Amino acid sequence: MIGVKHLVSKKKRRYIEDGFDLDLAYIKPNIIAMGFPSENLEGVYRNNFEDVIKFLEFKHKDKYRVYNLCSERNYDESKFHGRVGNYGFDDHNAPPFNLIEPCCKDVDAWLSRGEEFTACIHCKAGKGRTGVMICCYLLYKKMFLSAKDAMDHYAKARTANDKGVTIPSQRRYITYFGYYMRHSLGEKEATKYSPVPVLLNSITFVGTPTFNSSGTCTPSFVIYQTGVALFKSKPYEVRKSESSPTVLTLDREIPVCGDIKIDFFHHNNRFRKERMFVFWFNTFFLKHGVTLTHPEEGGGTITTARTEKGDIITYSLEQDELDKANKDKKHKFFPQGFRIELNITVPKSSDLTDGSVRPYSPSQTHSLPKSMITKSNTPSGNISDPGESVSDDMKTMSLKQLAQKSGSKDPSPLPGKRLKNAHSMPQNLDGTGVPVASTLSRSEIDLSCENLSDDDEDYYGDDCDGEMVF
Repeated sequence: MIGVKHLVSKKKRRYIEDGFDLDLAYIKPNIIAMGFPSENLEGVYRNNFEDVIKFLEFKHKDKYRVYNLCSERNYDESKFHGRVGNYGFDDHNAPPFNLIEPCCKDVDAWLSRGEEFTACIHCKAGKGRTGVMICCYLLYKKMFLSAKDAMDHYAKARTANDKGVTIPSQRRYITYFGYYMRHSLGEKEATKYSPVPVLLNSITFVGTPTFNSSGTCTPSFVIYQTGVALFKSKPYEVRKSESSPTVLTLDREIPVCGDIKIDFFHHNNRFRKERMFVFWFNTFFLKHGVTLTHPEEGGGTITTARTEKGDIITYSLEQDELDKANKDKKHKFFPQGFRIELNITVPKSSDLTDGSVRPYSPSQTHSLPKSMITKSNTPSGNISDPGESVSDDMKTMSLKQLAQKSGSKDPSPLPGKRLKNAHSMPQNLDGTGVPVASTLSRSEIDLSCENLSDDDEDYYGDDCDGEMVF
């Protein structure tokens, strides 16, 4: 069965010493990255739970603490003597930004007890999500000043092919946190992280993706905020053009705030849809112009124009900055030079405080198709059918209230589609002096090909280009 374990762990480094053979690597002498400690059949091809316990008791007895980054699963924490921190977020997704620093503080509180204390961090495969939090901790402790340097170090320590954190949105959030720490934004009240409400005006394709026999595509998209589906677009007909960009117009600005996920799908002739690409960004860092500061770390390009309504931002993301699209190295689906541009308005502060800027409401624009609206508290968890509308709370909420709802002081999601599970974020301390978790909602979308691979690189590969079921 050892051969099966090696096959599953692929190019990740393994710990093969002292009679152990585990999907596990030391990133620093006191920081371990590993795959999920599994039981039953899964324990045959992943890290067996009992083997992990034996290893930790042998190497770091009474001086280890385990960090579970999986939102989708947990285990009996008593087997680790209750020394478990839960900071889960969805596989193949970026973490909520306000989850990162509390996790870093938790790890630091534990490691600060002495040189012999060790943090053992894992997700499912022990590479993508694990790498995000470990890289952020390296930046938190200023072991590296550049997010790129932290990611390069992690990639070499965790893998044999130098492919650590490979999903663009996850790398973007490491870059965000690196900027946040490097400029000490969290140390002053005026610059501390707080979700910034903005208005999304339009999305532009520069270049025509090829997803059908005509050499074009029929895209639609869904916008998520804090795990809530805020907006579902209609399908757009994109015509092939070598020179003219395609503008996906909106009938009204879409208010968004904080952690935003936009998921694009192509509708084919068989009435099926497949994912084109998906990406995460955080509105706070648009305001700070972070992506222009360290272009070698990626993260898009921002241009800003001042108007009476506020700052108009054009946020551009190249193909290699879009999750899944970045895998199309031979340009089978995306032409060379493809990028998307988000046209965003950052309203003046007066508009945020007097409530004059409000989220979408059917009563405010009758021209917007009803099929583009999502319903509150949909029991089935599905995108709403045509004719459904947002909740009454959403109709009357100002952008200031939207920001408050997205902030760390009130982690519950906005009225809208709820999530199937929850991840945790620390709020207080237990007897060990380490933060204890309270509930935050997690991202929702379930993918039909979710379990095909344990490797983040392969998740958005060709084997995932099937029907996407909501």
